[in-house]
Amino acid sequence: MAQRMLNLTIMFRRIVTLALALACSRIDAFDFTGIDLPLQGRHVLPANVGPALLRQCSRAAPSNVTEFWVPAEADIVDLEQRLSAYLLQVHSTKPPANSYHRQYIGIIRNGTRLIYGNYYPASLSSVNDSKIPVMVCDGGPALWGIVFNTDTKVFTEVQFNGYA
Repeated sequence: MAQRMLNLTIMFRRIVTLALALACSRIDAFDFTGIDLPLQGRHVLPANVGPALLRQCSRAAPSNVTEFWVPAEADIVDLEQRLSAYLLQVHSTKPPANSYHRQYIGIIRNGTRLIYGNYYPASLSSVNDSKIPVMVCDGGPALWGIVFNTDTKVFTEVQFNGYA
């Protein structure tokens, strides 16, 4: 009887351990996009740089923009927290797994406040990322942009660079 209880206890522990491992891997699989956004790679650009940031050479950028503004840190944190979930829902082209630096600028279109994000591999970063737009012609989907509506919390206009 004691041996049977010992065997049941061991089996119970193994089942609990397996269940916990599966639960944790399920959470990791749900949250994982392979997109790393290190804090030191986040740059909010001054409003006067906005027009230059929207002149991308290998992808479409937001059009009909009437004004630029500087997003608050809370807006950027909100955007980045929602981005992984959004990228998991996208069924078409996605950015490849990478560590990304990014530049943000606030834009106003049709009276709506939006944030435009310019994403690029950390390996392309320079000391001027907080002042000068990073633009690469060609380069493929590792270079991309996206628009975020700060009111509705909806992402739109995901655009990827093309290839030469």
